[in-house]
Amino acid sequence: MHRYMHTNKFLYRHVHAQHHKPVPPYAIAAFYNHPMEGVFDTIGGSIAFLVSGMTARTAIPFFCLTVVKNS
Repeated sequence: MHRYMHTNKFLYRHVHAQHHKPVPPYAIAAFYNHPMEGVFDTIGGSIAFLVSGMTARTAIPFFCLTVVKNS
């Protein structure tokens, strides 16, 4: 989804560009994003969960790793 935000000019300009505005040298600045981008990320993870048919036991590490990957 992140790559798509860079290739789609409308989404980049109106949604994803906010993620690239901060300049502090801290990793936490990567979480600075537009609320719609958070919705897109949640939808992407939910679709992966539903399509793959993973159990709740498998979903816990999956979503934990998704959060760690983004930090």
